[in-house]
Amino acid sequence: MTKLISECISSDTFNSGFGYKIVVRNETSRTQIDKPELIAIKELKENGIILEMPSNSCQKSHNLSLFFLNPETLPAKIKIPDTGRYKEAVMEVITKVEHIEVNENKKNTIYVEMTFSQIDIKRWKKIMELYHANQEKIDGMLLNQFRRREEG
Repeated sequence: MTKLISECISSDTFNSGFGYKIVVRNETSRTQIDKPELIAIKELKENGIILEMPSNSCQKSHNLSLFFLNPETLPAKIKIPDTGRYKEAVMEVITKVEHIEVNENKKNTIYVEMTFSQIDIKRWKKIMELYHANQEKIDGMLLNQFRRREEG
């Protein structure tokens, strides 16, 4: 008997390739989102990122500093400095908000599309490679499941 797809994929499969948490400092409004559980990565792009964030966190054209944190070494209490680098971050990027869309499926959240203003290109490419490798692994599992069902 063929296994269900849910039996073949664990939550670790989806988290292994991109296990970063993000906190945000809005440089334009001087506000912060220091709770990484309020931010979800929706899409990685060559020159930007789309995040799901709380409503009213930013506006179009705002400049945001994104601090990528390792979840394994996440501090118990996150304190983002008002200016400058955040020493606990494994990577920092500065972005400009290009587009905002209301999330119709989750109350009080928005999708924020950003382009990078300042970034370590080599590090970002490495993150993109990890993400793509993980995506290929997931796609392969889904394709194998489909093939098994078609054969069965």
